[in-house]
Amino acid sequence: MHMSFGKILIAVDDGLLAARAADVGAELARDLHAQLALVSVVDASAANAVAAEAPAYELLAEARANGKKLIQTLRAKPGPDPEALEFMPEALPAKRS
Repeated sequence: MHMSFGKILIAVDDGLLAARAADVGAELARDLHAQLALVSVVDASAANAVAAEAPAYELLAEARANGKKLIQTLRAKPGPDPEALEFMPEALPAKRS
């Protein structure tokens, strides 16, 4: 049985496990001749920080810039495809029960 994957999606954050997942996912995408896609979710709650000294739009812009920088850092590594797709949706953290 032969399985085929067109895209490999890797969710990343600034943690070591995510960096390792990006490396493994990039290798898998390369081996399967699949397109690599990286996703980093921007924490929209950053704009609602009560004790923040900056306006909400600046905090959200900073969170977006940090996500973009993270993806660029991963792209610069030897493994990931420099042509990888990137997604940076904004979302609120899930509520824990």
